[in-house]
This record gives sequence, C-alpha cells and structure tokens, in this order.
Amino acid sequence: MMNKRAISPLVATILLIAFAIALGLVVMNWGKSYIEEKAEFTAGAADLSGCGLVELSIIQVSGRDKICYNPNDFSIEVFLENGPDATIEDFQVRIVGDHGIKTLESVLDRKVDAGVSAQVRFNYPSGLGEVQQVRLTPVIGEGAACTRQAVVSENLMQC
Repeated sequence: MMNKRAISPLVATILLIAFAIALGLVVMNWGKSYIEEKAEFTAGAADLSGCGLVELSIIQVSGRDKICYNPNDFSIEVFLENGPDATIEDFQVRIVGDHGIKTLESVLDRKVDAGVSAQVRFNYPSGLGEVQQVRLTPVIGEGAACTRQAVVSENLMQC
C-alpha cells in the first residue's frame, strides 16, 4: 500500500481546466444551434402577417415621383404600383408640412389589388402649409401595418 503514487496537484489542475474548457465548448455549440433554430422559427412567424409579400412603389415619370398636392382643396394625389403578391386594404399616411405633421389612419375607399397600378387621391387637414414629405404605409389583412414596406416621397410639387 505504500507504493501507490498519486497525481500531482499541477497535473490535476491542468486536467480540471481541460475538462471545464471541453464542457464549455459542448454547451456553447449546443446553445448556438438552439438559438439559430429559435431565430429561424421567429423569422418565419414574423412573416405570418404577409408583409413580406408587399412590394409597393410610387410610379416615376422622368425620374420624379408621380405625386403632388393641391393646397387649395388640401388633397394629395399619388400614382402607385402594387406588387403581384399582396392586396393592400388601406394606407396609413404621415404628412410633413412647413407648419406641422399629421397622420391619417385610413385614406382608401377601396382596396388596391395585387399586381395593379392605382391612382389614389385623399384629403389632408388644413394648417400644414407647404407639404414637404408624404409617407404611405400599406395596411393588409387584419389591419397589419407594414412599416418596412412604406414608401416616402419628398419635394412634392403642386398639382
């Protein structure tokens, strides 16, 4: 019994550190795959609203957006092109003028079908002054506002 030799404290410490590093690598790799799996699931769920299908643009003529405002009757007229995959039920509109900002929650009286170009005209509240910017945010389905698919036009001309 006296001939048994034990592991030296230095070797024991090195073995414990190596075991801890190996265990940490295993847990981190498992965690990485778990997080990637959850991120894919979340990305798929985020597109359940259908906003990823919206392709909205303002028609351009000679390099200028086909949009104008009429300060006499406080109206804005815009020519839009809707992509082939989603029907737009309505628009939320933010109008920036010299004297303030107004947001309109609903401006359409009829929807814009998928793959259709449309002329949209709507009134805005008085008191904004000269209109400097218009942001159109499409609304689809059950009132889902697709903020990432919004279109913005600046330097509007008078109609």
